[in-house]
Amino acid sequence: WGSLAGNLAGKIIASTKVKIDYRKVMQSFRADMLSSKRRLTRMRPNRRSGFENFGSVYELTSRLLVAIDVSGSTTDEMVSKFFGVVNKFFKYGIEEIDVIQFDSEIKGEPETLKKARKYGIDIVGRGGTDFQPVIDFAHSQRGYYHGLIILTDGYADKPHLPDFFNIPLLWVLPSEKEYMTHKAWMQQLGKACFIEI
Repeated sequence: WGSLAGNLAGKIIASTKVKIDYRKVMQSFRADMLSSKRRLTRMRPNRRSGFENFGSVYELTSRLLVAIDVSGSTTDEMVSKFFGVVNKFFKYGIEEIDVIQFDSEIKGEPETLKKARKYGIDIVGRGGTDFQPVIDFAHSQRGYYHGLIILTDGYADKPHLPDFFNIPLLWVLPSEKEYMTHKAWMQQLGKACFIEI
């Protein structure tokens, strides 16, 4: 919590074991986030007229931004589990997933999930926590991302959403304790859930 940036560095390898049922958590979030591109095809029947007319195929083209809290209040285990959560998202038909790190500011450029899975991500930060730079970054991309997931312990001030901020937002917390502490203000901005780490 605070405005001083940190410079401690570490390396976290993405965990592959995470206990969370994403079908329940992501069901309503995906409905808000996923965009689809319609393509006509003869391989599927039309819902009204059968094979007399073209049917439709929808190709998912959604891009997801995942922001990982690497402030001093999060532990290495928590950050590793958060990366495990990010790994789970690849199984759900999202075209592109970018990962950014933040404490009181955004650390570096967005990296693809493929790179995080293969090489791990160098963690730089461990300062105070501020959500506003993440919100501002997602807003500045002007429609590039179709969803934003913030993985955090929640201990920071409530961010202000800019005008015309229309990106679905999901807060993921490490335990039920943090969820009960922060869910009131987080649910004003988007959806919230927790995982047990």
